[in-house]
Amino acid sequence: MAIRHINDEFWTDPYVLTLDGNAQRIYLYCIFNWRQKPHGIFHATSTEIGVYLKLKPEVVEKCLRKLHDDGKIKWLVEQEKIWNKDFLLTQLTNPNIFLGIRKLLALESPALIDEYIAYYNNIGFWKKHKIDLDYLLSDQTDDNAECYAWHKWAREKYSVLSKCDVCGSTTNLARHCPNHNYSKRESCDILCNSCHPKANAKTIKEK
Repeated sequence: MAIRHINDEFWTDPYVLTLDGNAQRIYLYCIFNWRQKPHGIFHATSTEIGVYLKLKPEVVEKCLRKLHDDGKIKWLVEQEKIWNKDFLLTQLTNPNIFLGIRKLLALESPALIDEYIAYYNNIGFWKKHKIDLDYLLSDQTDDNAECYAWHKWAREKYSVLSKCDVCGSTTNLARHCPNHNYSKRESCDILCNSCHPKANAKTIKEK
């Protein structure tokens, strides 16, 4: 189970103090819920949040809309995702968080990746923590230049991920290089988070 840390300054943040009780609970949920990932983006619907916090969906939606309009989160309704923009800022940052971000950004759309990088760049977050954006965007577990180049090509060529090529799932999709042959810019498999590890394991076994 992941252990979440929160900066003490969160509790005296002027913005947090202006929120009503329900909005404060939802804001905290965006930090501490079990689906939260190191990059601050997670899957959730207003109904699911309402069930967990025992709030009506319309109350949750009103609070999420306020947090979205105030620039604290990005509520991606159609994708059923929420990006808590302050998540990284309220954590006790360590190298493991940035390693997690590097891997998870590959699961997001190019448009969201660009907005994500730009947001933290504009507030000086990457510079403050001396993060190399080329490394961060390589979204790999190794530093292979061909691997990085292939994923950059795949993000541009296959910007919209609709369903898993294997099982047809429409959630938690990612781009996969067939046979891990990164030197070829010819094809790209779209796989869900269940089929992707199996494809990787099969490729490694065959090599």
